[in-house]
Parts: sequence; C-alpha cells; structure tokens
Amino acid sequence: MNFDLFLEKLKEASLSKEEFIKYTKVNPNTLKGWATERQGRKVPHWIVSWLELYINNKEKDIVIKALKR
Repeated sequence: MNFDLFLEKLKEASLSKEEFIKYTKVNPNTLKGWATERQGRKVPHWIVSWLELYINNKEKDIVIKALKR
C-alpha cells in the first residue's frame, strides 16, 4: 500500500493519524518515514489488514447498536 492510499483508508475509517498511532502503538517517526520518498512512500502490509478489520468492526458495531434499540 502506498502512503496516499493509507491516508484514504484512515479517512474511510474515520481515524486521525494520532488515533492510529495510539491504537497500533506505531512510533510516530515510523509513520513519518512511510511518507518519505526515500522509503518509497510504502506502508507495511499488515496495515492493510488492520485497517480493513477496523472498518469492518466499526460497521458491525453500528449495526449491533441499532438492533439493540
């Protein structure tokens, strides 16, 4: 995943970079490194699955809360 797609996924998940860092315990400097041209603007592969699971769980939580009403 490139860094621009990562930012789009964060937006889709309604997460800020700070919240992502808090939940994943990724070093803030590591996140900054992903954004650099020197690193090829690449994000590790595990980030893709983590964000997909976060988004899916968030959607399920919304449905569960609606059903409980």
